[in-house]
Amino acid sequence: MIWIIAPLCARVDFVLYADKATASDTSIFGMWKDTNLTQDTYNNSTTLFYVGYIGGQVNLIYLQKFPIGRVMTTLSFLWALIIYLHTVASTYQGVYALRFFLGFVEAIAIPALNNTMGQFLTAEEKSWTASLFYTTCLGNEIVVGFIAFGLLHTQPSITIWKLFMTVIASISIVITIVVFLVYPNNPTDARFLSLKEKV
Repeated sequence: MIWIIAPLCARVDFVLYADKATASDTSIFGMWKDTNLTQDTYNNSTTLFYVGYIGGQVNLIYLQKFPIGRVMTTLSFLWALIIYLHTVASTYQGVYALRFFLGFVEAIAIPALNNTMGQFLTAEEKSWTASLFYTTCLGNEIVVGFIAFGLLHTQPSITIWKLFMTVIASISIVITIVVFLVYPNNPTDARFLSLKEKV
């Protein structure tokens, strides 16, 4: 069970941080020029992400009202959708709105993941898997960096920053499908547990 829940939550966490970091990566790919971003407006967009993140705490009510697996499916789909929408942004005001809503949607992801791990793991298991879980946000830039490096050596028909956003959003969609198929609402409906393990 631990080898299913911990990697599943870690993968979702990885995508969460990849989505959040896209703006910093695309800053060197020409996004600033195409959306009229400056250093100040870029800083504002980052601030607005966290304003959305704080405001998004109201979404915690959904974790109490709806099955957590369905909430996580919806969240990961919305992350992907918002990252896809970045490719049509043509002004910094559009980037502002997208970053705000990305923060708003991502706000309850970590509590939801911690809730899931708390349902399935003992306190001892959670203590030693926590470090593995949080390395996904630290190691994220390594994997995403390789993706960015690879895209720099392509000759796409669209701008590289839009291609980069599309690739990251597509990874999010793949994780959304995995979450939809595997992510449990609670131990009683976990497909990967036997009846004895559920009890």
